[in-house]
Amino acid sequence: MAGVEGYRGARMAIGRRKALLYRRILSDRGWSLRDETTLLDLGCGDGALVWAFREMGVDAQGCDLELGSSAPHLRQIQPRPYQLPFASRSFDVVVSLAVMEHVQNWTETIDEVARVLKPDGVTLHVFPARFRPLEAHVHVPLAGVLQHAWWLKLWARAGVRNRFQRHMASADVVLDNEVYLRDQTAYPTRRQVATAFARCFAEVRFCDREMICHASDRVRSLPTPVRRCLGAIAPLYGTFGHRSLLAFGPRDPGRSTERLTGTRFAGFMRIADDGRSRASPGLG
Repeated sequence: MAGVEGYRGARMAIGRRKALLYRRILSDRGWSLRDETTLLDLGCGDGALVWAFREMGVDAQGCDLELGSSAPHLRQIQPRPYQLPFASRSFDVVVSLAVMEHVQNWTETIDEVARVLKPDGVTLHVFPARFRPLEAHVHVPLAGVLQHAWWLKLWARAGVRNRFQRHMASADVVLDNEVYLRDQTAYPTRRQVATAFARCFAEVRFCDREMICHASDRVRSLPTPVRRCLGAIAPLYGTFGHRSLLAFGPRDPGRSTERLTGTRFAGFMRIADDGRSRASPGLG
């Protein structure tokens, strides 16, 4: 019991830090979270981020394909037809954390985000970058872009495993990683990401500088010249660390028929809070 409570406490602490980060980024861009603000956490998992926003006084709700906990303000997404379980123009803000790298149906998902946002709403998404040195789920270097069998085999034979593969043979690890990366991840280019959101939003901006400057209180306490220097390396952080994207001015996606090409977008997946995919028990 103590272990469960400790885990929940750790999850809530993470949720509070992330909620504060989102609040600071939005504030930098001119949006303030108030008591009357309606907010949706897309891909909420166990709802830790939702609870953290609610502690701030924000009217926060969450949704996911599979929920990690039960609460009146958490709702399940029905995948077919894909539709968020909320009325149109319900929210001032829609956020997601480490979700977009698992979205296969980018067109439908972003259409739905635009639909549930109010006309003056904003959406903010933080997710791992395409060239992140260590892919966060299979732990294979550069697996966001290098997913060939020979590359996965090289690292499996070198002993690279995630926490759920420690006792698996190399051949089984390679197969698991191939399936996981193919079916449950999507790492589009920066241009493809921007294009996908531009279909449904009047303005799309990457917020990598804000991510660095607000990442922790320690960074925020640095002298202004130092923080400006950190902001100068934001493009590197957005390429090799995490991307943060802000879009506002939702519009009718029917005005544009533009679609992403060159990557796979065919389903929506959420990673469980322990880093393990709920749809693939052998992977993480």
